[in-house]
Amino acid sequence: MKEMVTTKILRLLAFVFLFFVLVFGITWLTQPSSVSQNSVEKTVEYIEPTSFGSNVYLFNVEDIYFGKVLAKFKEEHPNLRVTAITIAKQHFNSVIHGYWVNFEEK
Repeated sequence: MKEMVTTKILRLLAFVFLFFVLVFGITWLTQPSSVSQNSVEKTVEYIEPTSFGSNVYLFNVEDIYFGKVLAKFKEEHPNLRVTAITIAKQHFNSVIHGYWVNFEEK
């Protein structure tokens, strides 16, 4: 009798475990990847803050895409030359938010 109850409990625990593995596995597999080709093809996202000067831009992109986005921006603005690049961080923690890029006229 004890063995039968133990077997049922173990089967139930195995079923619950497999159910959660299946649910979380499907959820994980269906999430969009942070490194996808679609993200690279997005339009250039930048903000031109007036308080820092007319040629200072914030590029709000992930590290992996910064080079491609900067190259696209330079194609759109061939008269600008990069003079400085600074990592922009969020105010309350050290998570990288983007890059400040200083330009000057050629």
